[in-house]
Amino acid sequence: MKLDKNCGVPMPPLLIDPEIEFYIDEPTFDPDIHLTMTEPDFVVLLDGFQHVPKAPQLPQPVASNGDSQVAYSGPFPLLSDEDYRVLHT
Repeated sequence: MKLDKNCGVPMPPLLIDPEIEFYIDEPTFDPDIHLTMTEPDFVVLLDGFQHVPKAPQLPQPVASNGDSQVAYSGPFPLLSDEDYRVLHT
């Protein structure tokens, strides 16, 4: 199902909860600081569940029918140490 931006349905109003505390000193999200974009140790492709040691450079990451060519991958970090520090505080 595709979202039609011209469907004419208005956005719902922004609801503000009076019990939510807003912090003035909350850090601003910066992807260069808060994300650690690393590759997984391995990737498994849907084509015969081929196990490859690193993410391959696929000519087309999404198949012509719209499906991904990646079945699953090994674990990999997404958040940086700084982001974990901010989350814990």
